[in-house]
Amino acid sequence: MKVFIIWSGERARAVAASLRDWLPSAIQSVTPWMSDKDIYSGQRWNEEINEQLSEINFGIICVTPENQDAPWLNFEAGALAKTLQRSRVIPYLHDLEKSNLKRGPITQFQAEYADREGTKRLVTSINQMNPSPLSGEVLEKTFDGLWSQLEQELSQIPQPTKVLSSPQRTMDDKVDELLQLIREISINPILQDSFVSAIRSLVPANSHSQIKERSWYEVKQRANASLKAFLMPTQETVDEKTKVISLSFDSKHKFHYSQLLKNYEGLKTLVESVYGPDYTIELISPNDK
Repeated sequence: MKVFIIWSGERARAVAASLRDWLPSAIQSVTPWMSDKDIYSGQRWNEEINEQLSEINFGIICVTPENQDAPWLNFEAGALAKTLQRSRVIPYLHDLEKSNLKRGPITQFQAEYADREGTKRLVTSINQMNPSPLSGEVLEKTFDGLWSQLEQELSQIPQPTKVLSSPQRTMDDKVDELLQLIREISINPILQDSFVSAIRSLVPANSHSQIKERSWYEVKQRANASLKAFLMPTQETVDEKTKVISLSFDSKHKFHYSQLLKNYEGLKTLVESVYGPDYTIELISPNDK
């Protein structure tokens, strides 16, 4: 069983390396994989990583206070969300409270602390996904015998030399970072949602028009097959002042209008998941145009 470990920054790398070396002792049938290069190094999403991602069964995201804002960490977390079921991805928090996690792709998963109880739950979750799981009794004895080794390694990870201090990036820096992302990845259905999330992290919060324009594309991408078919012929208008999204239909698309009316609650939930709960959806009948 393959376990994919994501990290960014030296402290998260130390956490990831400790887990990679320790997990096979706890569950012998587990094969952890982590890149030996920081995801800031420009080697992300190369052929090797894509190949590993296609074969994994479980994902662990190593999160520290200083790396949770990293666009690339959130990008890879979003890709894992598209590849695996949510129950198969766990953020592993080192020196970070759950209440201090910032909103982003990482927060859609149930996080665990890098302490005894959190690590035990992490190992139990991996074992549950294992095609050849250990019995609960064997897993408990194995974990109890091995935990002190991992605990010692985690306790020796140094604190950051400067607590959460980083230079302010200019808009040019953010644009360069976005262009680098575009050059280095190949956009495909698995990565589209995480690509949108990465864009949002690079664009200033007051650039609402750019974000909302991209968000309607995300709505269509997240829609299930039936909703997506009925959304295709719509003409959407996003009013950012009133927070109303209007969908209008041509006379030849009355059927699509009627089907979206029947599935209005599902459409409303979908729109809120992208734009937020303060946005509402309005369907304009072909007869009203």
